[in-house]
Amino acid sequence: MKIPIQATIRQHTDAIISGYIAGPKGCCPRCFKKPKTFKLHECRRRSFRYIVGNFVKVIMTLLPRWKCSTCGKTFTIYPSFALPHKRYVLDDIKRLSKKYLENEQQTYCMAVTHGGSPIGYEEDDKNVDHFLAPSTPWRWIRWLGNIRSFEIQFPSSRDRKDQQNSIFYETPPIASKKYRNSRRLMIIQRVSAVLHAGQEFNQPIPRKFFPHLATSFSWNCCIYSFP
Repeated sequence: MKIPIQATIRQHTDAIISGYIAGPKGCCPRCFKKPKTFKLHECRRRSFRYIVGNFVKVIMTLLPRWKCSTCGKTFTIYPSFALPHKRYVLDDIKRLSKKYLENEQQTYCMAVTHGGSPIGYEEDDKNVDHFLAPSTPWRWIRWLGNIRSFEIQFPSSRDRKDQQNSIFYETPPIASKKYRNSRRLMIIQRVSAVLHAGQEFNQPIPRKFFPHLATSFSWNCCIYSFP
């Protein structure tokens, strides 16, 4: 049974407060060397948004910053539910993106609804003040579509016997009404393949799929293991 996202975030917060947080593995994303140790430098507060039914809720947690003993620089390790520069949790970003892409009749306006009613921001447990913008799913899809080749993200796929029919070279069919030009089609096909790959392997989409990590930290030379 899947743990609700709010419970996952609370567990993460409790683990940090209790001191039961695992340090980074692999090399430093700043100097690209593997130090003897990573020291916990500080923990910064960060709020995340998650969707429950027709409401957008906010929860506060902590993000650990680690210091490399080799170069002395610090960096943030994001938990599995979080992404750099994104206020919403990863599960909701994937869910709303799939909701739009996998239903031919789905529109951006329909994607930001639940049970036929719009998804709204709950301000201090009072009435809904405003609603999730229809442009939000497209912004998420466009961001997720900015990835590198599947062979770089999944090097182990080269060893598969069924490589020719691999899911990394296939994308679910895209309805023509979902795109207006070839560039948008390419982005949608990429995201469809990424989400399909994550589902096929029954595991979360690897962190290195995402553009901030893939480009800024040059993950070709080292791969991190995230808790």
